Amino acid sequence: MYSKRIVVGYWPIWYTHLTQGLHTTMPYVLSVYMVRGFLGEDADEELVGYRVGLLGAAFCLAQTFTSYGLGLLSDRIGRKPIIVMGNVSCAVGVVLFGLSQTLVGAVLTRLAMGATNGIIGAEKAYIGDNMSRDEQAEAMGLISLTWGVGSLLGPLLGGALSGLVFSSRPFLLPCLVASAISVVGVVSSVLFLEEGTGVNAAKGGERGGHGRRTDEDEEACQPLRQPEPLKEITNDTAARRAALQKKNSDLFRADSIPASEKVVSAFEIEGEPIDAEESEEASSRPVWWRDEQVILALAGYTGVAFSYIALDELVPLFASASRADGGLGYSPEMLAGPLAFSGLVLVFWMLGGYKWLQKLVGTKHTCVIGLWMTIGVVLLFPLASVIPMASAGAVVFWLGMGLKSISGSNAFTSCLVLVNLAAPKESLGQVNGAGQTLASAVRALGPWLGGILWSLSLAVFKSLGIPSGHQWVPFALPVMLAVGCLSIYGRLRIRE
Repeated sequence: MYSKRIVVGYWPIWYTHLTQGLHTTMPYVLSVYMVRGFLGEDADEELVGYRVGLLGAAFCLAQTFTSYGLGLLSDRIGRKPIIVMGNVSCAVGVVLFGLSQTLVGAVLTRLAMGATNGIIGAEKAYIGDNMSRDEQAEAMGLISLTWGVGSLLGPLLGGALSGLVFSSRPFLLPCLVASAISVVGVVSSVLFLEEGTGVNAAKGGERGGHGRRTDEDEEACQPLRQPEPLKEITNDTAARRAALQKKNSDLFRADSIPASEKVVSAFEIEGEPIDAEESEEASSRPVWWRDEQVILALAGYTGVAFSYIALDELVPLFASASRADGGLGYSPEMLAGPLAFSGLVLVFWMLGGYKWLQKLVGTKHTCVIGLWMTIGVVLLFPLASVIPMASAGAVVFWLGMGLKSISGSNAFTSCLVLVNLAAPKESLGQVNGAGQTLASAVRALGPWLGGILWSLSLAVFKSLGIPSGHQWVPFALPVMLAVGCLSIYGRLRIRE
């Protein structure tokens, strides 16, 4: 289970990430049916695929151009302002999305929401600022757990509340409820989220862009001589943060200690030794964009994000298509069940299974196991549509959704931890901003490419006179991406 200090001490982060899971999964459910409503009942399936891909890509396409800038800004002004701004963007934008009556209006709304949302990158940098390496693994597990809760709520709200109350705007009610949930996120991040300790560490301790050091910074800048045991000061927030600052920011430490005193005896912070050899290794590392291990960790994160965003877009598109077009013919209410089940499985797995596996085999190997699982799980979806009995096909589909949550949490949670472990602590905001930029680019490309592959494969099979089987083609995309990620992680060497 998770420690009380991590769960309670940083609860605004977990709540905010829950809202991100909700805002991600609910539009995927709504977009398919929203586009079908825009095009009319007799909409061509090929056109539906293109339009759904465009709408699904809008949010992450905008993030592609702003994530690195927001990550860099968080290094200067702090993580908290970026998180607050993202929460406000979600609270306002989702209502406008529910009010949209044209495809253009819906796309523009999602673009605006994406451009102003740097929450995920700021959250990961915040975790790197405030937590030791052991705690970061636990925190990333909570990130996935809260994402699972959000992804459980998203399809439930989208499926159960669509069409109620506002008949002329059938998707407004779930969007209003989602907005109210984000308003709580705004309040919690403003009132209860304390700024991280790593902001501008590389700039000699300047915090929040004010150009001066606080008392806590001055304490962190003292030579590392005979530190007090952390067990005696864990309840002292300032002392704990100073200790974590000394541990997690190698460049900050190197700049703060006179050259004659840089070789010090080993000491421990929560059981993890920091010795002269590790300090010397950290000081000799190249800037992050020239560090092969950082680039490999970012590439792996990008590939995992690409694979699962494509899969997340393909599943509703596949499930909502008629059986004659290679789908399952599910309505929003029918699709809400499997999506909610997927979120429920993720919650239970992250409560116990992931942590057990990660301790057993390590973070990198947990990621690799998740990727191998992905290859098999993805193929269950098109299989569900070719089984003659609809009930048996439904069982396979539900099974695929549950296993998708386990494989995705293994791969995605682990790749997040690996990025933070690879990144220089003074550049956490920049590295996570760069990672979010890359992930946003492929998250924009994934839905668009998934929609195109769905439509193209249907058109090609029809032109060749092949009555069925086109649904296997688009699902090959996440499989190939998973294979590519396996080769990347085979080269990654990070001391855990």
